[in-house]
Amino acid sequence: MLALFIVYLLCGVIIVILSLPLLSGKIPPNHWYGLRIPVTLNDKSIWIKANKIAGKYLFVYGISVILINTLIMLLKVSENVYSIGMALFIFFGAIIFGITLNKASTKLNKK
Repeated sequence: MLALFIVYLLCGVIIVILSLPLLSGKIPPNHWYGLRIPVTLNDKSIWIKANKIAGKYLFVYGISVILINTLIMLLKVSENVYSIGMALFIFFGAIIFGITLNKASTKLNKK
């Protein structure tokens, strides 16, 4: 179970690390890293604003992965429950993250 804890902890840490350049607003429009949807790729000012928002959400998501991982580990549930619970949390968190960012970017485009 310690191995699972470390894997999910590293997932959260990697998500936090990936959020930091986006938060800084220093990532120029590109097709590899950042919120890459037509709205953001067509306008640099929207790109910067949208990716700062994405960075904030990604940072919170990464911290929540770390905290939920730690909480579930401390509850000493079975390895199956732990693994499935974390996988579902990460999966649905990513879906919610994507939907929220898409809506936020669309609002930025209308301004």
